Amino acid sequence: MNFLLLSQLTLLKTPFWHRHSTSRKVEKFYAKKGVVEGYFGLSKVRESDICKILKSLHPGKATGLDNLPARFVNNAAEIVAGPLTHIINLSSQRGVFPNDLKLARVIPIIRKTVKLRWATTALFQF
Repeated sequence: MNFLLLSQLTLLKTPFWHRHSTSRKVEKFYAKKGVVEGYFGLSKVRESDICKILKSLHPGKATGLDNLPARFVNNAAEIVAGPLTHIINLSSQRGVFPNDLKLARVIPIIRKTVKLRWATTALFQF
């Protein structure tokens, strides 16, 4: 085997972050946070955290696919937090995410600045 081919194979075996200095900075940053290379895990969610998130929902926001107003979820946070915490922890423990929770309603919001920018550029195209 020639030297060039051997050096290329060694380079492929070396992880990407070891070859780039900016990536080493990122690696050190995450190491300080306790993130271990090659490990992915989800910790259990606490009922108090779920309750806090539910109470922080803005009452004026639109409903989801369940058509429950945010004000209702906000007011029922203490009652709903227990079962919801159980569902979330069970989902992460078993590695199964309920199909009904994979659905979302996505509505694009067109802003006036985008319309004006598009109209301006469209006028000057030849």
